[in-house]
Amino acid sequence: MESLIHKETPAKREMWRRKILELREDASSIRRQGEYYNRMVTAGARQKQEREELMRRRRVRKGGGDDYENAMNDLADESQSIEQSHQMVGEIIASGQASLTGLVGQRQ
Repeated sequence: MESLIHKETPAKREMWRRKILELREDASSIRRQGEYYNRMVTAGARQKQEREELMRRRRVRKGGGDDYENAMNDLADESQSIEQSHQMVGEIIASGQASLTGLVGQRQ
């Protein structure tokens, strides 16, 4: 699109530069909104899956079994859950940083 600006008269070039910049900012904003929506949908699905897993474990535990084995499995599951939570927090922080960078870029 930038190459087409040079074909315009000098008076219209600045107007078209601003319009192109606005389109890029709009596209970036829409992309961020889509990414946010995707994260929310996947987070909801992940939470549902975790709830189902917890309920399944609870049902299995009622059936009996070795207490030490259950404790070790619980610790391993807890570690995995903490790692997933850590990853989600990292994604949220990265998203916030990208939003702030975009706002700084718009302000300049």
